[in-house]
Amino acid sequence: MLDFFERQESARRNTFLLLFLFFLAVVVIVGVVHWSVALFLLFTPRYAMTAQSFGSLLTDPDISLVTIPSVLLLIFIGNAYKFFTLRRGGSDIALRLGGRLVLPDTRDQREQRLLHVVEEMALASGLPVPLVYVLDRESGINAFAAGFTPADAVIAVTDGALALLNRDELQGVVAHEFSHIRNGDMLLNIRLIGIVHGILLLHLAGGFILRSFETNLFNKRRQNGAIIMAVGFLLYALGFIGGLLAKLIKMAVSRQREYLSDASAVQFTRNPLGLASALKKIGGLTLGSNLRHPLAEEASHMFFGNGLGDSLLDIFSTHPPLAKRILLLDPAFDGTFPRVKRIVEEIPVAVKRAAPPPPMAQSAIASAGNLAGAAVPANVSAAAEPHSQSPNHTPEQVIDHHMRERRKMLATIPEIVRKACRDNYGAQAVVLNLLFSPEETVRTAQWELVRNFADLKLVKETERLFPLLTTVSRSTRLPLIDLSLPALRLLDEKQYREFRKLEKHLADADQKTDLFEYMLHRVLVSHLEQNFAAHQPNDGQNEPKGNFAWACSIVFTLLAKHSYNNDGQEARAAFDRTVSRIAAGKRDGIIFLADPRLHPLRDFDRALRILAETGLSSRKNLLAACLECITRDGRISSQEAELFRAIGEGLHCPIPAQLIAC
Repeated sequence: MLDFFERQESARRNTFLLLFLFFLAVVVIVGVVHWSVALFLLFTPRYAMTAQSFGSLLTDPDISLVTIPSVLLLIFIGNAYKFFTLRRGGSDIALRLGGRLVLPDTRDQREQRLLHVVEEMALASGLPVPLVYVLDRESGINAFAAGFTPADAVIAVTDGALALLNRDELQGVVAHEFSHIRNGDMLLNIRLIGIVHGILLLHLAGGFILRSFETNLFNKRRQNGAIIMAVGFLLYALGFIGGLLAKLIKMAVSRQREYLSDASAVQFTRNPLGLASALKKIGGLTLGSNLRHPLAEEASHMFFGNGLGDSLLDIFSTHPPLAKRILLLDPAFDGTFPRVKRIVEEIPVAVKRAAPPPPMAQSAIASAGNLAGAAVPANVSAAAEPHSQSPNHTPEQVIDHHMRERRKMLATIPEIVRKACRDNYGAQAVVLNLLFSPEETVRTAQWELVRNFADLKLVKETERLFPLLTTVSRSTRLPLIDLSLPALRLLDEKQYREFRKLEKHLADADQKTDLFEYMLHRVLVSHLEQNFAAHQPNDGQNEPKGNFAWACSIVFTLLAKHSYNNDGQEARAAFDRTVSRIAAGKRDGIIFLADPRLHPLRDFDRALRILAETGLSSRKNLLAACLECITRDGRISSQEAELFRAIGEGLHCPIPAQLIAC
């Protein structure tokens, strides 16, 4: 599977290519409009009498200053308007397409199953749990992910998908959408919508001008009326042709991203037959993946399946042919689509754990893995070289082991706690309970803070969950935080500010900040703060200017010492191997800091903010270096997981859950 950075770089390359093609299309459209206006004026009496040449008309500033800025302004207005209408991110797009928010406390069994699947796939992909929407009026099988960033992402599925897909199939579809989130496709999709709309506005403007003549808005008999009519016709025709070309670009990009997302989804579920079965049901359903909403065409490239129906030519389709997608997942597919029946069996409230893939699926897993690349990131393969004392530990085994452990660990979370994570007050109570100190004196002071600063309902919920969460294993704390994020995103601003104030009070109750408290702070800021402010805050601090080598020294030393319990020799060896992952030209000045007083979490935070300002390639190498340290002995401890998660959040990079489970 291509790693996060390679996917981000691929998405950026696609974006730059898209913008370049868009730029060429705009240049051609502006040039043709200007050329056509000049040619038309050449034969008008006013210019014919002056005996001006065609070339002089093309360079006439009086003409150029009207045609060129006018066309550019129209395109810009169309693009800016569409971005403005989608400024609220994924939720706004879901609502515009007829979506209904699935509330965390829903009693609908199908929706409960959907929420469970979304939670599991979020944890498997290392992404925050998104809000979930259902398109109630859509009977076809389809879904989409939307948003500007993973922090404001949403996933929406059609009512048909809920009614017709079993759990494994639904899991495959949801995993596919998480792949789009992780691969950076959501922002690309929104840009595609804006670009196409900007060019199509020329078509709409031309149509408005032509219709205006029919209603005598312009004087047809005057010479300038004829000119305006000619310009209107040109805009109408060129806007249509340009819009068609822009749509073809959009469709080509979309088809490539669908192949990648299918393959990435298999890495999350380890069950390609579930996704293949969902695609087969689309083929066997009369309605297929078709959508009825009038805005479906505009967002057609965002969906799991082709929402507009099959096209005669592949270049006019937003998705690859259904049979090709299925064959990559299920090589035994014979082209026969099944009859589709509504899922009528009772869905238990308690989540069903995904079973390991059946033996017949193993070859399909390998096939899908080949499509996406290796089973683990290239940088992970290099970074996770096993400890010399554990020669049998391959990187793949380490990751698969942690994935199995993550599934076992999820099964140990009581259902009452999982339900609480989806509730407004319950999610706050879960996070607050995770901050309670094992020391009785500190814990007593923390309870006093809760009773003084929290409202009565939150106090009662915190007390109710306390017995269930006091015995929770350290490895469960990270998943519980991730499960709570969607409900926390739904707080109003006053509730959120009060919650964050109380969270800080509890963390500061012992007058020191431990690793978990720091990691929690980074997660909350990274995934929630932007929902409650007009801009992404920086915790009231200016981004620091500092030395790259110093920052690496702080981060690598702290990671090595936490990974090997301050064992000087082992920590130093881990540090050296970590530094070896940094490019030779950047290693100068990176030193092991033997004095623990030189690198408290305060310096660690400053170091991360320095490193976060580096380029994507540098951050890729930094995470690979950190992974070299924590996988050196063939396992990842809870402490390493929390520290690695904090580093990922600080560098604004999601960490695969397979690598932070323990």
